[in-house]
Amino acid sequence: MQNTSRTVFDHNRVERMSKPKELSFDEMKDLLFEGLKKFQKICEDYNLTYWLMYGTLLGAARHKGFIPWDDDLDVGMPREDYEKLLSLAMEGKIDCPDWEVISWKSHPGYCYPWAKFCNKNTLVTPSRFHTGFLYGLSVDIFIIDNIAGKTKEEAFRNADAIRSEFEGYKVLYRSTGVFKTGPYYSLKRFVKKVRYRICCRKYGAWEDHLRDLEEKIEGIYDENAKFVTYIFDNYKTCIYDYQDFYSDPVTVEFRGERFPAPSRYDQVMTKFYGDYMTLPPVEKQVHRHTATVIWK
Repeated sequence: MQNTSRTVFDHNRVERMSKPKELSFDEMKDLLFEGLKKFQKICEDYNLTYWLMYGTLLGAARHKGFIPWDDDLDVGMPREDYEKLLSLAMEGKIDCPDWEVISWKSHPGYCYPWAKFCNKNTLVTPSRFHTGFLYGLSVDIFIIDNIAGKTKEEAFRNADAIRSEFEGYKVLYRSTGVFKTGPYYSLKRFVKKVRYRICCRKYGAWEDHLRDLEEKIEGIYDENAKFVTYIFDNYKTCIYDYQDFYSDPVTVEFRGERFPAPSRYDQVMTKFYGDYMTLPPVEKQVHRHTATVIWK
């Protein structure tokens, strides 16, 4: 099993650290780009399929790199390759000393339903979760599922029913800080832990719901599907044609290097963003993340 001790920290100790060195905006981007290249090498070594996704794909198409005011890196993987990546990580087969794959399946206290490829020498602080779990600067790894349905409308209903159930769980647990409502410092985190225990008695543990949702996704998964989606999207359920991702291999430029993209990435981004090549108004060109990244 993968050793998780380097990722789970005494959060109170981190809060007491004297003058921790923060990464600058440019340092974060440089380190994330390094992580993306290492992630690509892992995928090449193990013949895993992945694509740039969301803001990273948008940045590649519009800026040939990061969106200037953003510091995210997002990739997507087919379910089969995603699960293989997690297995490789948990078996300790990925040789990447400064980076690691984390997920709720392998790292207790991590609550997101997607995995991350994290830098081990940094911390995103304060914790995003009631558990106090801390992780390093990371690339988000999202799961692209084949969805059963004879029509796009039927595929949408199948996927959206599970996404709606997930959104319902988020509402039930919102007061506990279990999912993407941080950051939390010590006193507030203690209150969230108490609320979480109450919710567990009433509704069950958060991890049990994630496990139940994955079983339901298996129930609508179709190896020969015409449609695909990322079910746990925070904004909306978007159904894409299978060929939008899986027709001819395509790469896009990102910081002078080439990375895989969905085959018809123009259709993918138009469906999600609309007119994605037009810059948003200046007042919306802002950095939205609230956490600080520090060197360990």
